[in-house]
Amino acid sequence: MILFIYLAFEPIYTASSLANAYTRDNFIASGFSVTYGELFSFPDMGYVIVQEFRKGWGIEVKHFGQNGYREVSFRFHIFKRKSKFHTITEVLQMFQWDISPALLYLEEGGYVHWGGNLSLTGEFSLSHFTTRFSLRNFPGYIKYERLQESMEMQEIYTGTDYQLTSRITLWEGKIFGTGFAVKGQLGIAYLSMGISLSPNILTFGMEIPYNRMNFCVGISSHPQLGISEVITVVYNR
Repeated sequence: MILFIYLAFEPIYTASSLANAYTRDNFIASGFSVTYGELFSFPDMGYVIVQEFRKGWGIEVKHFGQNGYREVSFRFHIFKRKSKFHTITEVLQMFQWDISPALLYLEEGGYVHWGGNLSLTGEFSLSHFTTRFSLRNFPGYIKYERLQESMEMQEIYTGTDYQLTSRITLWEGKIFGTGFAVKGQLGIAYLSMGISLSPNILTFGMEIPYNRMNFCVGISSHPQLGISEVITVVYNR
């Protein structure tokens, strides 16, 4: 379990994020979602994510573990979005950023520890391309120990009925992680398939929209640890 302390809840993803090779979810303009997942099919490694996003702000709560070992994070998002952002030579279709401080709670063997971290995310879109940069744990501490800092860049290409995503993650300036995913429409459903490298983890997903609801399922297959399953239900306002 010590792995999750130092990763600061990073193995916990929504269904769509996991299905797209662990890439971050898109900014949500306004909506509510609930996620339940199990890491590597172990019931005692289950987690829940509750997200509430409104225009300009959002709240996110994550809970992992059971009695004896528990991780909880309370994260507040502050969004800023600007359409048709003018630069010297181009007109960006969209530019936005997200500042998200979090309060961290860790319960281990009867001891309780508090901590916190700060994440920064910015993205801009031009034509069919979207570029997103993320900084996590700048700074981040829990149990009087510094959490691993990470930087990540995503490149997303959105076509008429499909989407291509790539991800590069740098931990502590040393360890790289990469991911590639494709998402396309098949009838009423959207299917996703991806691969995350180091180690090689295959990911799959399906999303079915119905009125204002989105029902999402994500599955990943770790070469040694096995299958992880995630279900997310989203209500779009």
